[in-house]
Amino acid sequence: MPATSDELEEQRHLELNKEVARQVVERIFVKGEDGAIDELISTEFKPYTFGPMPPGREGLREGMRRAHQGVSDPEFTIHEMVAEGDKVAVRLSTSARHTGTFMGLPPTGRRYQIDEMHIFGIRDGQVVEHWHVFDKGDLMRQLTDDPAEDGGGKGVPPAKGGGGAGHRENRDEWDIE
Repeated sequence: MPATSDELEEQRHLELNKEVARQVVERIFVKGEDGAIDELISTEFKPYTFGPMPPGREGLREGMRRAHQGVSDPEFTIHEMVAEGDKVAVRLSTSARHTGTFMGLPPTGRRYQIDEMHIFGIRDGQVVEHWHVFDKGDLMRQLTDDPAEDGGGKGVPPAKGGGGAGHRENRDEWDIE
C-alpha cells in the first residue's frame, strides 16, 4: 500500500530534523561556526546537560568557545540517528587533542576518544532543547592517567565496544565518580 500524503510529510519532517541535528554536530560541535548557532539554535534554547549554562544562544556560544579553546582537531563520527516527533537521538564517537584548558584540566597534548549520546528537541528547523551523555570518568582517565601506561598518550585509544555507547566490556566505568 503506498504511503499517504500525511505519512510522506511526516517522513520529510523527520529527515529535515535529522539534517538539523547533523548540521549542529558538524558546524557547531566540530567546526565551531559561530554563525551556525544563530541559524540552527533557537533563541529559546534550553541546555539540560552542559553544566551551568544559561538558556538561549549565548550560553551555548560561550560553552562552544571554551570547548574549542581546550581541544584541537576534533572528529565526530555519527553512528546512528533516530528521529521521532520533534526529537532526534544521535549516537556518535568523539575524538580530539587536549591542547588548552578543558574541563578544568591544563593541556596534556593527549588525544582522547569517547562515545556520546545526544538528544535534540527541534522546532521549526532549530534546536530548542538538548541533552547529552558521555562517560566523564573514561574521558578524565584518558586525559590524566600516567602516560607510561598507554604508550605516552600519543594515539587515540582503541574504540571500546565497537564505538557503541553503553558497551562496558573490560572496563571499570560502572563506578560513579
